[in-house]
Amino acid sequence: MSPGHASEPVRPLMPTHLERFDWSATPLGPREAWSPALRTTHDLMMATRFPMCATWGPARTLLYNEAYAPFLGTRHPAALGRPIDEVWFEIWDDIRPLIEQAMAGQPVHQTDMHLVMTRNGRPEDTYWTFSYSPLRDGDAVVGFLNVAMETTEAVEMRRHMAKESARLQDSESRLLALVTAGAYSLYRMSPDWQEMRHLDGQGVLRDTLSPSVRWLDVYIDEADRATVLAAVAEAIAREDTFELEHRVRLAEGGFGWVLSRAVPIRDGDGRVVEWFGAATDITARRAAEARQDMLNHELSHRLKNSLAIVQSIATQTLRNASDLASAHQSLMSRLVALGRAHDVLLSGQTNSAHLRGIAAGALELHDDAQARIRVSGPDVAVGPVPALYFTLMLHELATNAAKYGALSVPAGSVDVVWTIDSPSQTFRMTWTEMDGPPVAPPTRKGFGSRLIERGLAGTVDGEVVFRFEPGGVVCSLTAPLSGLVKET
Repeated sequence: MSPGHASEPVRPLMPTHLERFDWSATPLGPREAWSPALRTTHDLMMATRFPMCATWGPARTLLYNEAYAPFLGTRHPAALGRPIDEVWFEIWDDIRPLIEQAMAGQPVHQTDMHLVMTRNGRPEDTYWTFSYSPLRDGDAVVGFLNVAMETTEAVEMRRHMAKESARLQDSESRLLALVTAGAYSLYRMSPDWQEMRHLDGQGVLRDTLSPSVRWLDVYIDEADRATVLAAVAEAIAREDTFELEHRVRLAEGGFGWVLSRAVPIRDGDGRVVEWFGAATDITARRAAEARQDMLNHELSHRLKNSLAIVQSIATQTLRNASDLASAHQSLMSRLVALGRAHDVLLSGQTNSAHLRGIAAGALELHDDAQARIRVSGPDVAVGPVPALYFTLMLHELATNAAKYGALSVPAGSVDVVWTIDSPSQTFRMTWTEMDGPPVAPPTRKGFGSRLIERGLAGTVDGEVVFRFEPGGVVCSLTAPLSGLVKET
């Protein structure tokens, strides 16, 4: 076959070089001894400007014309008179079967055949359209004539055009799917936006099928018109994209939100002749954003309350601790309990928790899986701040019981019971320790007691009473049911 690079400079050595070339040093011998068939083949190639080469004889000696020389590149003129398999060694395995077919007397034609050739010092993908025609001297096939044309650029161009066509078809399909999927309401406006020429509401907005100057009345609430018209005026002044999120009257009634974008359409002189726009229904997104804002405010509110509680816990714990180690242990224990209260509160994804979950979380660490802590009562919803204080109260009572009370001995147990008196809407909770060691009223009240008496009781507008019975501590809380659901 044939390569080289058409852009490589070719020295004007033919046909004058052929006339001076010493063919006697090649298997073809001196020109004077050439057969008439070889001379005819040579003269035919020299007389045309179409790229041609030929081989002759058992050694497959290569001859070619000036038009073929650019294919050879830097191999020219040394390729003259050499065996073709030495000249095109890197593609020999590809073209050898075709050459053998031609040498067997069968014409060969290839269209856009792919060949990897060494050009410019590196392998390159090339494509060729060529024919091999058997050459005869008498009755014997002694070579073949190659009429060749490189089609690399044409093949690459066709491939590029096919990719671009596929890309455009894909883009068109996506655009068509996008428009017809109902996500966009398409509209056209006059250059001054006084007239809506057309609107396809896609079921989201009411259609406008003929020009109308009442589009503001149809689609925009009176309270929002000033904002919409201001954005329109700015877009007209700039002759640039109109973009605005605004409320709009929906086809089904009521109002929703759209993100509306419109671009100016110009004529050949650059004048704006109309505006083409699309409105995306963002009602669900705006509702989600409103919910997120509400959650953010709620989270901020809870965080402030929690920080106030943490500050109080830390201050009182450190103030009453006898040493740093005990202060660290007490503070960490109380903060862990506070964290569990937050887990219970947040697990419901609401502004309240349930008392059973609060009790289970607060008492989990102190129960030894032998049901020594028994909990009973109706499942009462508790507001966020009372939930934190309930957790801390139960944690303090259980910690003291484990250190000094009923849970410090194997036989001891605790009952946690709460009831609701329906007529008076009163909540009562009792912590009762049984079969514990003898207890006596403390000589001074620690932070835990004050946290329960002042923190919880104050939060729920209730009253806490401690009794020190022979079997252990009894703590009673009485509060109006309304106090349990307070937000702050």
